[in-house]
Amino acid sequence: MLFRSGTVVAGSTGSYGNSRQLNKLYNPIGLALSESGALFIAEYNNHRVLKWFPGQSYGSLAAGYTSAGSQERQLYHPHDLALDKKCDADGCRTALYVADRQNHRVMKYEGDVDGELTPTKRVGAGAGAASTQLNGPRGFCIIGSGEMYVADWSNHRVMRYAVGSGSGTVVAGGQSGSDLNRLSQPAGVAVENGAVYVSEHGNHRVTKWETSATGEIGRAHV
Repeated sequence: MLFRSGTVVAGSTGSYGNSRQLNKLYNPIGLALSESGALFIAEYNNHRVLKWFPGQSYGSLAAGYTSAGSQERQLYHPHDLALDKKCDADGCRTALYVADRQNHRVMKYEGDVDGELTPTKRVGAGAGAASTQLNGPRGFCIIGSGEMYVADWSNHRVMRYAVGSGSGTVVAGGQSGSDLNRLSQPAGVAVENGAVYVSEHGNHRVTKWETSATGEIGRAHV
């Protein structure tokens, strides 16, 4: 099927808005779609996430504030985002996650995804290369077990975090370079059947990292 033209569903063509306007966007980057059809949009230069329901001409604030900052309710250049649904005997809940690039963290928002959300920091304890820190995270993914994988841009690595843990493990990279045991500015990450796929902005490639017989992820191949 070939689509020959698109339809604007959020924002205004050729015109960006400020952080107090709900009918315009400013450098939207990340997207996620809820089961109800609500579109979550990460606005890089308005430092917020807007929630846009089908057919509406304006959005509502889902995360962030009217200015950039490092407080729990603020964002600073949000990049990637995702919705993660978990179900148990008490029912199903969906959380919103946001890669808060300039705050060097990934934020988690819980509550009603079609209503009000409450923020908590999921991972990231300031800029740095320690196991509890990130440096300019761009992309991330959450797998079925609840583990989170984060593309840690300026640390040239991918971190894996167990459920509820703020301390991660390096599963790919760790040093900048073009050798197959290194990464350069990882921007996106995906996981399938235990293999980790990484898009490398600096190396102009996508690498696949697989587990060895010991269960450790080793060198990559393109």
